[in-house]
Amino acid sequence: MTGWRARLGRAVGVALLATTVEVASRCLVPLPFALHLEGVATALVLYALVGAPAVLLDRAGGRLRPIGRLFLGLPLALIVPNVGYAVGAKEALPLAALFGAGLLAATLAARLLTGRAIVAVTLAAVAVTVAARLRVGRAGEPGTAPSVLMVVLDTTAVGHLSTYGYGRPTAPNLDALAARSLLYARAVSAAPWTIPSHAAIFSGHYPSELGFEGFDFEAGTAAGSIAADLAATGRVTAAISANPFVPQNPTLRTGFAESWDVLQLTEPLLLKIVDHLRGHWGYRGPGFRVTELALDWLDRIAPHGRPWFLFVNYMDPHAPYTPPARERQEFAPRVPRGAVADDPRYYNTGVVSLTPEAVADMRALYDGEVHAMDRALGRLLDGLAARGFDASNLLIVVVADHGETLGEHGMTGHLLGMWDTLLHVPLLISGLDVAPGRVEVPVQSVQLRATIRTLLGLPPLPDVAGPLPPWGTAPELVVSQRHEIPWYFDELHEVRQDVDTSPWAGNWVALERDGRKVVFEEEDGKGVVYDHRTDPGEAHPQPLAPGDPLLAAYQDWLVARSPIRSTEPIAGTRERLHALGYVR
Repeated sequence: MTGWRARLGRAVGVALLATTVEVASRCLVPLPFALHLEGVATALVLYALVGAPAVLLDRAGGRLRPIGRLFLGLPLALIVPNVGYAVGAKEALPLAALFGAGLLAATLAARLLTGRAIVAVTLAAVAVTVAARLRVGRAGEPGTAPSVLMVVLDTTAVGHLSTYGYGRPTAPNLDALAARSLLYARAVSAAPWTIPSHAAIFSGHYPSELGFEGFDFEAGTAAGSIAADLAATGRVTAAISANPFVPQNPTLRTGFAESWDVLQLTEPLLLKIVDHLRGHWGYRGPGFRVTELALDWLDRIAPHGRPWFLFVNYMDPHAPYTPPARERQEFAPRVPRGAVADDPRYYNTGVVSLTPEAVADMRALYDGEVHAMDRALGRLLDGLAARGFDASNLLIVVVADHGETLGEHGMTGHLLGMWDTLLHVPLLISGLDVAPGRVEVPVQSVQLRATIRTLLGLPPLPDVAGPLPPWGTAPELVVSQRHEIPWYFDELHEVRQDVDTSPWAGNWVALERDGRKVVFEEEDGKGVVYDHRTDPGEAHPQPLAPGDPLLAAYQDWLVARSPIRSTEPIAGTRERLHALGYVR
């Protein structure tokens, strides 16, 4: 029994050693890191499970004992690829090479891992961690020039924000920020989904100007970005995104010195592999992790006394709608587990019926997700205030990339349709010399690049969408574009082979002027008209006449805003979508 306990104690000691060494290494590398009990416990359990076979094999003795020592070294071997994955090594070959190097080193180290050695190295790793954390708070202090925080509330519908009059208290922290901000009552996204809408926000160009097609942009498009603009002024630029599309897409990374995916920074590689084997494609990090990483970046990585541009993306309201227990109890206490399908495709293909009960449950869960995101945003704003950032030295921009359809028009999600539930987004600007107030005229989030340049005193750019009012003018024609997404049609057909995707095929455009909205497909010109003055919910579409004046206005708009470049488009790749977890 004594030998058995000794072997078990040694295996547990190695797991503890691997955990502390990984935490210490993550505190030393220049990556945002959220040190918390849950993460440490998860790592300890995973390393203990990996090393558990060593106890049985070592006890068996004979030829199995060397294999037992190999398993004993596995927790240490996993540290190298685990940290490598966080740093950015995501392909199988480099990860395998890192694991091989770690396995070799761990096999050699396992022979030297006496009880005293384990204790000594563990204590040293703890000391390194403590020393690294003592440095927290010294880096991200206000600089001589104002810093800029841009927040994208991914997949956030205006109709579910208390800030915009929704009846449930979903966004108390955003409400408080709005009270000291310039709020735009009607901001419209340039696209109804993530990649083209983010690109429009960052670059100041519409998707058609960037040559967007399927999933990517024209090769070599040189549109610039807010991050590049601010990097040129000497500001440090970084992006921390719950949505992996931002750090994965080259166009969206433009100008950022560092661009990180939250799960890349927080999820152990072993769990990622297990999810992969299970066919479970989780691809978003919770909002509180975004905040933890952002504050750690400010405290430990951002250069001392130097202004910065930090972009953060919160993605909590994106499907599946699974709010934390606190929000579930407050906003959806009567919604049973499994009442709402995890994937909007099941509703959009008719495989699962979109009943009134399902819609009500879905909206209740969505409200909880919005509140969880708002709580994370509040922690970030409080953290910035505690670090000395206020209206005198920080410009804050909060916007959504697009909204979400939650049963309206018989649809869910955001990849089909051009309804107001998808295109109307929240937009607030606060800090510096921005006077609190409210702008009622329709504007577009594509105007943010020019607006930020104006507020920071940078010269105007002639080819981007102009600044927002009051620094510029509202657009004469509000334009949103949704280029054909065949990859999503493939996903719908995987759920139901005979589903008819033809109503959504083609390149769709939404135009708005003076309360009238036109939605049409560019190839055949067929579409509908809405009158927002009498039909704000877009429940009564009217047929689009061929000679509608908004169509002619759009043709003039296209001539004035020709594509930046005309080269061969990058092929939209299903593999990249699959790797990101956006499709199954």
